[in-house]
Amino acid sequence: MARNRKGNPIDGVLLINKSTGQSSNRILQHYKRCLFAKKAGHTGALDPLATGLLPLCFGESTKFSQILLESDKTYETTARLGIRTDTCDSDGKVTNNSDIPVITELQVEDLLKEHFSGVITQVAPIYSALKVNGRPMYELARAGIEVEAKSRQVEIFSIQATEIREDEIDLIVHCSKGTYIRSIVDQLGQLLGCGAHVSRLHRTQHGPFRLDQCVVDEDSSAESLKAALLPTDAMILDWPRVNLNGESVERFLHGNPASYIENDTEQNRQLRVYDLENNRFIGIGRLNERQQIIPKRVISCDF
Repeated sequence: MARNRKGNPIDGVLLINKSTGQSSNRILQHYKRCLFAKKAGHTGALDPLATGLLPLCFGESTKFSQILLESDKTYETTARLGIRTDTCDSDGKVTNNSDIPVITELQVEDLLKEHFSGVITQVAPIYSALKVNGRPMYELARAGIEVEAKSRQVEIFSIQATEIREDEIDLIVHCSKGTYIRSIVDQLGQLLGCGAHVSRLHRTQHGPFRLDQCVVDEDSSAESLKAALLPTDAMILDWPRVNLNGESVERFLHGNPASYIENDTEQNRQLRVYDLENNRFIGIGRLNERQQIIPKRVISCDF
């Protein structure tokens, strides 16, 4: 039987261990072609320099990719001391060279605790994907257009220096969405009085997913890729589960409030919703004051 020219209706989440030098979009398009998938999207780009965990969503899973975009992440990074660049990483042009002072473990620990713990206001690198008047800042910077650096609040759940060498510091950072590790490293370098840039960035955790769950590479066959796909609800297995029966399933899937018999769920809490009879995930919703499930995102299903 001939394949659908628009692509196959493949659903699920594929965890990729990204290598350096590749754009996230290039990787996405590669695996979309391998699976001949009709629809695909990634859940937050990694810079070409960066490596590590990159979840890709296919088919119905793309409806829920925002969940991963909003999730926390963990990175391992190396700060190269004595050199600042315009991009705050080793892909940029050197803007300043400085002598490196003697740096102690206690000094670094104190700076991390004082400046990079909890909720902080962070200035995004000029070469970042944040948009100004609808255009990414990196695009404006490359065109020579001056842009004002944008600041925003992010949260650092934990940050630790794992090794300090003469000209490098290794860090592990667990942070909220939107955190720029490049900005942390650049600011740390300035606080140390010598400047710094990111020479290595490796993502090891993204929401509920961990790097050791990646089991495919660019040479994997379509069959092995399909076998490695995780179900859509793998993104939210820590959310409370509710089950619907009969007419309630159809009402929910058509975007209408659905009756919910059990009453042990907090009002307005995010829920993962299942068709109990067929044991299938059908979407996410919230419970209202009338003990009804209000659909927020639903899976397309054949009746």
